[in-house]
Amino acid sequence: MSTLHETLSARVTAIRKRADELLPNALSGEARLLAIASIRRCEADERILNRHSLWNETECSGCGYDAGTYGDPVTENLNDCPELLDMAHALGLTEDDIAALERPQRKPRKPHPSWGLLGLADIRRVPATFLSSPREDT
Repeated sequence: MSTLHETLSARVTAIRKRADELLPNALSGEARLLAIASIRRCEADERILNRHSLWNETECSGCGYDAGTYGDPVTENLNDCPELLDMAHALGLTEDDIAALERPQRKPRKPHPSWGLLGLADIRRVPATFLSSPREDT
């Protein structure tokens, strides 16, 4: 099973290979123009695929980030990238084909010791002035 990006890359490569094979044998001007147009379209698709690729295990590197506080990715899963979905439509993938593809998943992360609650050893390192309750001035 493959991701949407891998499926599109394979289709573009196959179309490009076929167009490269047809170009030298294209006798008429129209056939030659169609082969050249196919090659150009494949080059454009390859550029889009290079820009919209997998980053950070699941996100799309080409969609950018929200301008919000945390800078969350615009497309959290590469299979949801609007550019790649438009390309999938142009290359003849149906919604069922896309639904059957593998979705990139984040690997579970081991918690870092500092992510948990403070333990007794951590509390002992905190100066006593920070542990006492605030005084009420009267």
